Amino acid sequence: MQYLPKAIEDHEKYLLDKVANMRQTRMKELSRHINKLNGMLEGLSRSNDSLMRNIDAQGVELFIVKENSRALVDHISSTFENMNVNEEKIGFIPPNHYLIEQLKLLQMQYLQTAQ
Repeated sequence: MQYLPKAIEDHEKYLLDKVANMRQTRMKELSRHINKLNGMLEGLSRSNDSLMRNIDAQGVELFIVKENSRALVDHISSTFENMNVNEEKIGFIPPNHYLIEQLKLLQMQYLQTAQ
């Protein structure tokens, strides 16, 4: 009986640690996705600059530029869809401190009657 309140508190700490670890894992995953998207946007920006220089320098046909740009946008779009970003919700119900106090009180009463 004396270990019950301690077990409840230990389980609460375990659950809080588990939620914190889940949060950290999720943040790392989202950070990787953001870095990947930033890299793709930088690549798109460089491609756009390159295309604009080619248009100015060589008079490349607008149709070719449009198709190349569309292919880049489609590639980025498909990559983003394949990232499997799922929204997760973690629900946590706080412990019933009244119950814990009642258990501690019962433990004290039990110890007093055992003496």
